[in-house]
Order: sequence, then C-alpha cells, then structure tokens
Amino acid sequence: MRKIAALILICLLFALLPACSPADEEGTDIQIVTTIFPLYDWTRAIIGDAEGFSLSLLLDTGTDVHSYQPSARDLIDIQNADLFLYVGGESDEWVEEVLAQSHTETNALPLLPLLKGYAEELTPGMQGYADGATDEHIWLSLVNAALSMEEITKALIDLAPEAAESLTKNKNDYLLRLAELSDGYQAMMDHAAYHTILVADRFPFRYLAEEWNITYYAAFPGCSAETEASFETVATLADALVQEKLPVILTTESSDGALAKTIMQTAGLDVPVMALDSMQSVTSKKISEGYTYLSDMDSNLTILQTALGND
Repeated sequence: MRKIAALILICLLFALLPACSPADEEGTDIQIVTTIFPLYDWTRAIIGDAEGFSLSLLLDTGTDVHSYQPSARDLIDIQNADLFLYVGGESDEWVEEVLAQSHTETNALPLLPLLKGYAEELTPGMQGYADGATDEHIWLSLVNAALSMEEITKALIDLAPEAAESLTKNKNDYLLRLAELSDGYQAMMDHAAYHTILVADRFPFRYLAEEWNITYYAAFPGCSAETEASFETVATLADALVQEKLPVILTTESSDGALAKTIMQTAGLDVPVMALDSMQSVTSKKISEGYTYLSDMDSNLTILQTALGND
C-alpha cells in the first residue's frame, strides 16, 4: 500500500508543475509513456520502424515495481503523454492520484481491467493471499501478453490511424513469436517428470503456473513486503521439498538465496537454486544489451525445464 505521505507529495508536485503540451518540449511525435518494462517492450515491438512515435519507460533504473515512487520528471512525462500505459494493480495505486491531480486529461490505459476473466483473483491459502485482491503480475502469462498486445495496438491506431497497417503487421508478427514460445512451454509440460515447483521467495508467477497447470509452493504472495519467513512456512516448504522430491528450489531474480538455503538445511537436502526473472526491476542498461520480454520468458522456460525434470 502506498504511503499517504507519498500521495500528498504527488499532489504538491503537480500543483507546482506548469501545464504544457507534448509539442512544447518534444516536437510533434506521439508521446507514449509506460510504467514497467513488459508494457514498454510490447509497445516497442508494435511500433517497430513506424515513424512519429516517442516511447519512454518510467521504471528503468532497477527500482522494484512495488517500491516505485514517481519523480517530478515522471509526473511531467505522464501529464504530457498522448498515451500512458500502466497495469492498474496494487502497485499502481499512485497512478489514480497522479491522474486526478493532472492539469490536463491524460489518455491513460490500464491493462488489468481489460483482461477480465484472465486476471485471477487471489484466494486464501499457503501463500497468504487475501480475499478480493487481484494478481497484478499479468505480464507473466503468455495469454495475457497476447491480449495486452491487442489492446495496446488498438490504442496506438486510435492515435495514428495512418500507421494502422504497419502497427497491425508488427503486432501479428509478435503474436506468432508468442505462439512459438507457447509451443515450447507446452512441450515442457508434455515431457515433465514433475508438475510442482517450490519458490523460496515472493511468488509473482501465479499466472504462469496456472496457465500451464503447475502446482506451486511459495514463501510469500507476489506483492508481499515480507522478507522473513515464519518457522511454519519454512517447515512447510522443507516438507514439500522432501515429499515431492523436487530437483530444484526456485527464487526470483532479486533473491539473496538465504531462505532457499534455510529450507535446504531444514530438509536435510542440497539441491540447485535457480532464479526465475519476474521483470519487476529492469534497467536501461539491460535493455540496451538486448534484454526483451521474449528473451526473458524463453530463459524462464529453460529454468522451468530443469525444475520440472525435462530430459
């Protein structure tokens, strides 16, 4: 939950910002602003070589999506955007305050509400999920990625109808690549010796797991701020590791591995620890080095193949 003080600061910052149009600072290009990397990368793929678009990513310094607070520069970029793309989950609660305080009406597109039945409600259970909450990590589902691509393409065509043919072709080409990746995940499940994973960390991978009928154990829910697992949680995970005879313990990319080590010690086992990448803290440096949504999900596939005992 965002702190009230942070929201007050946003209000104060907006009161000090001058109202200006994108053309004042950026010329005539259509200005598109995205919060997180997957939205940025999908939009980048749709635009391709089409001219007249300027695309920017707010979270490009490695800041985790759950702890991000917008800067004054970010607020200006959002206010001046022709299209502002965000997920619309718990970590984006600050967005509604930003939009309400803006001097101008922002063309904002939250993707989570558009996915309807594909956005899973979280239920109580081992991971400590609360009733009524919705899992915001939509990008970790290939189905959600495809649906999001469709919605983003529609929004871009509304802004630049003359580019409709190019944008649609780029989107369709990308959907084919998603389908190829999906075939890889299906082949993984067809040859899986195990159908269960254990994640010694937060669990933002619910969509991915449920999309492929993977049973999962995890220490914390996806948006949890907890860092210390209870004795009961450690014992449960250690017991699962033993009973399921799992070959790998998984973490997220930001883990220090301490909890995984504790679970192994409790279980009396020594297994490899591998990290799935949730794309929640991507840097501009990684992007410049060729990091993409597709490359990340392909890397996650390779790790899951090991965790599920693919030959």
